Amino acid sequence: MRGETRRYTMMNIQFQTSDLSALHRAIEAGCKWVRWMPEGNTKDQAAEALEVCRQHEAVMIVDDDASLCLELKADGVHLHDAAQAGTVRRELGEEPLIGVTVANFDEARTARAGGADYLEMETQESIDHEQLRQMVLDLYEADFPLPLSVAGSVTPNDIPTISGTGARGIATSDEAFFKKDIWALIDKLA
Repeated sequence: MRGETRRYTMMNIQFQTSDLSALHRAIEAGCKWVRWMPEGNTKDQAAEALEVCRQHEAVMIVDDDASLCLELKADGVHLHDAAQAGTVRRELGEEPLIGVTVANFDEARTARAGGADYLEMETQESIDHEQLRQMVLDLYEADFPLPLSVAGSVTPNDIPTISGTGARGIATSDEAFFKKDIWALIDKLA
């Protein structure tokens, strides 16, 4: 699983949710990458979310809870502190995916050194396309082309521009991304 997910040949959309109903809708619309947000949920709800993902051959990453990831045998964990990547990699072993939210190249370097499989850059009010493009270039020039996703104030209309920067994914909790025309646009950009 880990090696397969590293090959981002087209744009991926990671759906972030803590709602089982929203998870079902996204999966039924073709989503294959889920980040389960465990806050306020029980372990049973997380296990149910994982079962839904398994039934539909979707990857499920647990947000910021390596222990829950390990207990459920989820596909991986997403961290919000690059410095934790090494500790979590040792705890989880080599197989589970580790994603890390980074704000700059130094954090990306720390995440990579710790064993991260993909990076996510958080955007604020609007996407700074030049900053995003520079992050992608810096990653490739430093010879560690980890896939980079974008999260935050992203809309479906941003997909072509984000794809053009070299970023390979979008992380969102917006169900608008799972309309049928999104997949046609992504296929066209691939």
